[in-house]
Amino acid sequence: MKILHLIDSAGIYGAEQVLVELAKVHLDQKINVTIGSITRNLNTEKGIVTLAKANNIPTQAFKVGVGLDMVGIYRVAQYCSDNSIDILHCHGYKDRILVSLLPSFFFRNTRIVTTLHGWTESRGTTKLSLYHQMDMWRLKSFDDIVCVSDIIVNMKQLKGKNVHLIPNGIGKFSSPQTSNIFSKKVGVVVFSIGRLSYEKGYDNLLNAIAIAQKRYDLPECHFYIAGEGPELEDLRALSKSLEIEELVTFLGYIEDAGAYISYSDLLVNFSRSEGLPITLLESMRAYKPVLFSSVGEVTQALSGFEELALCEPTDIQSYAKKLEHLLNNPKQRINLGAALRLRLEERYTSKTMGFKYLEVYKSLISGTNN
Repeated sequence: MKILHLIDSAGIYGAEQVLVELAKVHLDQKINVTIGSITRNLNTEKGIVTLAKANNIPTQAFKVGVGLDMVGIYRVAQYCSDNSIDILHCHGYKDRILVSLLPSFFFRNTRIVTTLHGWTESRGTTKLSLYHQMDMWRLKSFDDIVCVSDIIVNMKQLKGKNVHLIPNGIGKFSSPQTSNIFSKKVGVVVFSIGRLSYEKGYDNLLNAIAIAQKRYDLPECHFYIAGEGPELEDLRALSKSLEIEELVTFLGYIEDAGAYISYSDLLVNFSRSEGLPITLLESMRAYKPVLFSSVGEVTQALSGFEELALCEPTDIQSYAKKLEHLLNNPKQRINLGAALRLRLEERYTSKTMGFKYLEVYKSLISGTNN
């Protein structure tokens, strides 16, 4: 079996990390896997290529221009034909749209799969929202659609399509960290990472932090928020207006979330919408406690830990109270982290994920997919 994964990557985010985990598992099983990177400049190596090479995963760059460059994406179809690719697996909306617009006869011997890693909410009529509308419309062109959470599976736009649920997975072991990378390690270190956009709920998180600070007796602590996005400046202004700017540091984009998680005491997330964040799995792997909103596959991943680790995405008051409780109870943080590590090993390993994807691939190739 020959698999070509395709992604137009803008950095090392959740989809990229899941893709590398999946490729590693299949390479270990002696499956022919290549990660294809869409790029505007063949002389500049994208982060996904660097990460793949570091894990001994073969890569192939495809030069595709801005917009709907059909000549550029034809190079992917030609590569599939020349190399007898059985499965073309798309991982982002840009590569999905471009591949789906090519006539199907270009992929007559290749089955096309995509994973919906999550769904970024776009408000108003923007270029991004138009791309997302086109993305949903063109999903009909794919032989199989994999979703990482029940919420995505049940989206009305997927009704009648060939859809499978495969939660994200991660390897059991991470690279050891040798030095503290936070600018200051004072008291309890609380970490959060994500795109700074509306659906990630960082406005609600900041409000919850402000409530916790003013209403409760918190231990010495500091909040680090990593990520980039359109709401960064608004969030900075909000933290100032809430008078918590001394309590919160915005780190910007970071390459290795796992390193920061290793040196944090608590991971927090207050998203309005999620699939199954890789950072949640990284925290579980590192025996770290978490406090998340109950959205997407997160609800299933943290089932049984609702009292400590889950909160409704609109309940800022409850989130603030649970945040205070975890900050003031180090023993419960330790116990929660240990329990979540066991949950990871039971449900969310990369081997489990890889097996499920392999079943989808095999059924497509044999014509028995259903």
